[in-house]
Amino acid sequence: MTFAELGKKLRKARLAKKLRYQDLQRRTKIQVEYIKRMESGDFSFFPEAVVRGFLKSYAREVDLPLEEVLALYDEAKQGGTAAEKKAESATKRPQKKAQSTPPGAPVKSSKASDKQPSDREKPAAGETERPREEAKGVLQYKGEIILGILVALILGGIIYVYLQHGREYFSRPQKPAKKISVFEARKERLIQEQQKKPPVEPIRLPEKVRLRVMAAETTWVRLIADGRDTSEFLFAPGMQRTFEASQQLQLKAGRADGLILWVNQDSIGKLGTAAQIVSKLVVTREGIVEKKLRRPRPPRSSAPAQADTLSP
Repeated sequence: MTFAELGKKLRKARLAKKLRYQDLQRRTKIQVEYIKRMESGDFSFFPEAVVRGFLKSYAREVDLPLEEVLALYDEAKQGGTAAEKKAESATKRPQKKAQSTPPGAPVKSSKASDKQPSDREKPAAGETERPREEAKGVLQYKGEIILGILVALILGGIIYVYLQHGREYFSRPQKPAKKISVFEARKERLIQEQQKKPPVEPIRLPEKVRLRVMAAETTWVRLIADGRDTSEFLFAPGMQRTFEASQQLQLKAGRADGLILWVNQDSIGKLGTAAQIVSKLVVTREGIVEKKLRRPRPPRSSAPAQADTLSP
């Protein structure tokens, strides 16, 4: 078993579960980059302990036996180390070179040649970059762990403060309930409604008193303006007239149902019935301030009273 074969086995199990890289990352907390590298057969991105933890999480989500996956990883690792040792032993074998030494020339010792470094003993470029990548991955993994711990501490502190002092910091203190009667509650409600209402503007009174008259029946009318100007009229049905005064208008009419009135442009209508007369109607700028209606008096008899006679 090699690392490439192990990676293919992991990928096959993931595809059988119909899991995407993002789904597996959300479940195992392993970044997509490392998942792809494991499935490609590269397990050198982290130390062995971290890689084993990743393999356990991966195998658990794709329903692979944990012991079998770890055993395959150890087998692939042993095969890799054996191949590396074999390659190193092959590079260290001495290569015999045919050298012709002239007679009488000094023979060089082989120890001097052993001390000179050869190109094969120099480290390869990939071998120097691999520890850097591993160190970078370890630092990134540790940073994520520290960030998660900080977030957990902050959330824990918020929950602790809420449980201990939640009523003081996250809610308003409630006033104790006050026992009041129904009448007191109604009074408080009326006060609140009055406070909510906009202020009432003062009523602007007209500059003059105006009285508009339209006759509905034939009737006699007397009008007194400001207590001194008196006028009398006989209105026929349909006649209209408007009267004005600076302070007051006083009206008398022979029939209460004979006139239709408008006081300061407000419709008043008829003042009474046909069986009533208007004895006094006083109108100011504020409107009608006095209204008197009465029945007409019966006419006096013109026949002389007859004296009682005594019988003889």
